[in-house]
Amino acid sequence: MTGLGRLRLLAQLTRIRLSIFVALSAATGFAVATYRLTWGILVPSFGCVLLAAGCSMLNQYQERKLDAVMSRTRSRPIPSGEVAPRHALTFSIVLIISAMFVLAIWCGLLATFFGLSAVILYNGVYTPMKRRFAFAAVPGALVGALGPAIGWAAGDGAALSPTLLALATVFFLWQVPHFWLLSLNYPADYSDAGYPNAVTRMGMDRLYRVGLVWITCTAVATLSLPLFGLLSSMALYSVLCATAALLGGVLLKFALRPALDSVRYRVSFAGVNVFVLVTMILLIVESGL
Repeated sequence: MTGLGRLRLLAQLTRIRLSIFVALSAATGFAVATYRLTWGILVPSFGCVLLAAGCSMLNQYQERKLDAVMSRTRSRPIPSGEVAPRHALTFSIVLIISAMFVLAIWCGLLATFFGLSAVILYNGVYTPMKRRFAFAAVPGALVGALGPAIGWAAGDGAALSPTLLALATVFFLWQVPHFWLLSLNYPADYSDAGYPNAVTRMGMDRLYRVGLVWITCTAVATLSLPLFGLLSSMALYSVLCATAALLGGVLLKFALRPALDSVRYRVSFAGVNVFVLVTMILLIVESGL
């Protein structure tokens, strides 16, 4: 196998785009805690890349048999036979231990605690829970709040700060529609694999409308961040408001469409992710002003 082939497998096993997103959330938490941009922001970001990559790889090892049934996942490296399960398990453990080492040595005890909690919640609680409960995405969304919490702790932020709770709430609320909109694109996959899922319990149209409520809550929580001392810059806050208005207009257009199709699910999925991405970038930019 060529070097590019190995990189492709590694990117798939570690879900590199999601891992980078988690690292950016940690960078956001660090920037908010320190309220300045320094090279130190790279440390929790690197630790979270390793952690998210390791957790993703371990998750794929845990779900390898079910992934082989689903059309969306059967081409992944483990179910396709390109990577042996034991090799993926070994490398995932190495990545997680390396992440814990980075967090423990350079980010402090609280950041390490948040990192360990993420592994336990994602791989130890959420992964087996979603095989039994249709709405496991709701408690599982707590994992999304731990990325910024790790960065916040690395920046010596107080554990119970209202600012951290406000920021973590945004990421918690975002995680639920993120997962549900993804599942709406592959409704048959989860049923074929034997997953109890919200699509079959609620129906596609109803679940989409409930997802819009969660997206609205995410937007409201994000637009409330100035109440906690974040995005106090009127220019940056205006950008956030404009992004929220654009997302709202797109979602309203699709919500009013009489026909159900995968386009609205994909666009809504991309829209809410872009909104959170813009929020993180604005928070990081503000810390450097």
